[in-house]
Amino acid sequence: MLVMGLVAGLDAQGGWRRGRATFYGNEPWLWSIHEGSCGYGYIWPDEPLGWDVAALPDAHYEYDGSCGRCYEVSCDPMVFKDNYGNELDRVDVCYNADQSVVVRITDTCPCNYADNYYSNKRWCCGDMDHFDLSVHAFEKLADMKWGVIGMKYRPVPCDYAPPNPAPAPANPFAGVPPPPGAQRPSTPRFAAQDPSKNPKPPKDPEESVKPEALSLEPEVQAFAGPKVTKGSIVSGQIMNGWADSSWYAEEAGEIKGPSGNNALCKKIYPGGAVSFESDKQKFDTMMSMEFWVKTDNGIPDLNINLEGVQGTCRMVKMQDLNKSGTPVRTGDGFERYTVYLGLFDRLDDDLDSVKAFASSFQGCGGNGVSDINKIVFRNDLPWHEQVMCIDAVKLLGAEGSS
Repeated sequence: MLVMGLVAGLDAQGGWRRGRATFYGNEPWLWSIHEGSCGYGYIWPDEPLGWDVAALPDAHYEYDGSCGRCYEVSCDPMVFKDNYGNELDRVDVCYNADQSVVVRITDTCPCNYADNYYSNKRWCCGDMDHFDLSVHAFEKLADMKWGVIGMKYRPVPCDYAPPNPAPAPANPFAGVPPPPGAQRPSTPRFAAQDPSKNPKPPKDPEESVKPEALSLEPEVQAFAGPKVTKGSIVSGQIMNGWADSSWYAEEAGEIKGPSGNNALCKKIYPGGAVSFESDKQKFDTMMSMEFWVKTDNGIPDLNINLEGVQGTCRMVKMQDLNKSGTPVRTGDGFERYTVYLGLFDRLDDDLDSVKAFASSFQGCGGNGVSDINKIVFRNDLPWHEQVMCIDAVKLLGAEGSS
């Protein structure tokens, strides 16, 4: 019988608790595991537990004093839900459910985080026990393509040796030099200590300590949580090398959008589309797309797609996006949506079980990520036109992306 992940708490055997786990610290967020709210700074791979670290939600009942605390984690085959009610089947994804990894808490996954609102609300608000594991720990348990897995976990001493440790991928630290200016601490930072004396991570991520050795801004993120805008497409006008390539569509009045300028409003006839086209390489290192849509007359029944020189990707229905949670809405009827680019390369038609998360996006429709050059909002209804007002269209990536 499958175990529903909403039933958190102690397992009947061995004091294990059940929850779920996402990951962070993958490219291009390589240094994010060293920017945790606990303020440890750069973690040397040969320090105790190395890069097997994790962020604990501030809604977790053991959050206070969690810095430096250690947990044993294993992948647990289960079906569970996110905080928006989407059911996720992760029964057949574990490498070996009997193997485990020990991780150290070095960071916070805040429930309320404006720069990454949707994703943090999805995972880090206490609906279920949750860890955001470093990608180095996660990949010992399951393939990162799954994005989130069920887990069993329990507190352990930081020098605990699991009876069946999960093997590390080959050469996990090969070719990854420390950042310029990184210096080894003069005294051990991760020696055994009284947990009651652990430093407390700040509740407010803006209070995170920024290690002087690192040049990147501190960032706490749940999985697929890019917070840095790297490519505005529409902000009152089409910009940054993008052009209007719409067809069978005409201007449909003026209304001020969330950008503070007039939104792009068009009547889209059957078979037509609002389309934005650019030169190539706009999607390099991008993770998701955000946009605001006027929804006074309901969510437009449009299909969103990406296109490139090699072909067309899988479509995403705009109305299906509403299933992923309550969008942020302005007083004048605009709603904000975030679309992970991996959805355009998904393996099936069920968005609730999609296996392509933001971090796995490497192109779609036969296109490499550098070949994609068009975003399309298409009206495939054969019987009537639709009006869409769209504004503040952005591609989101991580710090350091172009």
